[in-house]
Amino acid sequence: RDWQGREAIPPLRGHGGSVGGLAFDGAGAELGSLSGDGSLRIWDLLGMQALPPIPIGDKSEAVLFSPDGSRIAVGTVSDGVRLFDLTTRAEIPVESAFIQRCDRLCRIGTSDRFLAGNALQGKLAIFSWEGGKILRTEVVPGEEILGVAVHPAGEEAVVLGKEERLFLWRASL
Repeated sequence: RDWQGREAIPPLRGHGGSVGGLAFDGAGAELGSLSGDGSLRIWDLLGMQALPPIPIGDKSEAVLFSPDGSRIAVGTVSDGVRLFDLTTRAEIPVESAFIQRCDRLCRIGTSDRFLAGNALQGKLAIFSWEGGKILRTEVVPGEEILGVAVHPAGEEAVVLGKEERLFLWRASL
């Protein structure tokens, strides 16, 4: 049973280390999970089974499905953003010079873009799902990023800085 006394789903087993990041696909039928064992797993929640793991090798902190569920982004400690095609399971090359460490990932509405961030350096970048290109960058001056929320329409984001200040990032993400 879960914490509210409802019937709980069976545990999902398969990682060899602690689980860090989690994300649902847009339909809620799959769950992506990152593990301390250096792997990304995709869980088929309807069939209650894990698909074969995708080796990441690096400590990973964030995971995000593309709106159509065909790709997944992983934020890593030393390789920045890594992007994978879930049909072929192949890694897609990504521009990563701006963000070497990525610990924040946010979907930008249903667009072909997503937001990646480095909390300690106060860096944000907008990436393309299609080609892994950086489309726009921003540095929050003198701030660590504690949280990021993107408006559902994808026109603006709110960034929570270390000093509990909110920054509004506009101009059509």
